Amino acid sequence: ADFLLDDSFRDCRRLVHVVLPAVKSNGRSEFAGCCSLRSVSLVASGIAHSAFAGCTRFASASLPCARCAEDNLFVGCTRLESVSMPVATEVYDLSFRNCSNLTEVSLPAVRRVYANAFACCVNLEAVSLPRLDSVDSTAFKRCRRLSKERISAPEHVTNTLPDSFE
Repeated sequence: ADFLLDDSFRDCRRLVHVVLPAVKSNGRSEFAGCCSLRSVSLVASGIAHSAFAGCTRFASASLPCARCAEDNLFVGCTRLESVSMPVATEVYDLSFRNCSNLTEVSLPAVRRVYANAFACCVNLEAVSLPRLDSVDSTAFKRCRRLSKERISAPEHVTNTLPDSFE
């Protein structure tokens, strides 16, 4: 199939790994609530809203063609450690909220980060966004281990951020 419908695998509690090399886009909440899902590899350029929300065992994602991190994409993925999204240009609201195991993020093509995108990522310590043009002041809200100095981004953008993210 070229695409998957909304809720295609929603709440599939025994789904552990997913590799879908031919899917071009997926539906909303496609894997939401898949509490055993640990990793996914998708070449889809369109990854929809809440695709992996609440996947509490989710540890890594390889999304090499994803154009953006949609709203709530990984919200509540408390074990998420690594994400590869090399061509994504935007990180929308709450994309990584409550990803408490996430320690480092490198999104080389991202130009815009929206409100609360990384909110409550309590172990986030380093962020690399070398092409960033704009970031909402609440993007890193409650990222207690992160400081402005640990965000690698153009200076004109980091100057607009608070010194800490309590």
